[in-house]
Amino acid sequence: MNGGQFATSDFGGNLMFGLKIRVSGAKLRAIDTLRANVMIADADLKITYMNASVKSLLAEVETELKAELPRFSMETLLGSNIDVFHKNPSYQRDMLAKLTKPHNATIRVGGHAFDLLVTPLMKGGRPEGFVVEWSNAKERLLNTDYRNQMEAISRGQAMIDHRAAPQAHPPLPHPRNGKRQLPL
Repeated sequence: MNGGQFATSDFGGNLMFGLKIRVSGAKLRAIDTLRANVMIADADLKITYMNASVKSLLAEVETELKAELPRFSMETLLGSNIDVFHKNPSYQRDMLAKLTKPHNATIRVGGHAFDLLVTPLMKGGRPEGFVVEWSNAKERLLNTDYRNQMEAISRGQAMIDHRAAPQAHPPLPHPRNGKRQLPL
């Protein structure tokens, strides 16, 4: 396939359900080999492409995702509507219909947290599809939580130190009258 042709199948030969991307075969293979977790949906919000990385990420947590999202299945995900990921699909549909630039979100599903970067594929001022980059948010959230705890401890310690800090030179009894006074 040369750079002037349209790709109508994903990188593994699966149909892309009408979403046409003008790229060369080499570029398609390159996207498929990325470590980034990439998913593409068309304007009707049907999942038209998933690279190997996102398939692996979601397959690892499939059981937990199914507990909260009963319609979720790795076997049928490609070709499914993104509604399988949402308890209230109308909210996401409204948000995506208005999306004109990349949008970051963190979602929690089945005891897991994912950071998503959703980018609309615009044509003529309207989205003709969406690229979603997934990442496991666990490490980022743990680091954020740890940093917040350390900052809170630091603030608390500063308050404790300030309240309980001994004076640099405690008052000493005056040798003649016994009253406490600061040393000179």
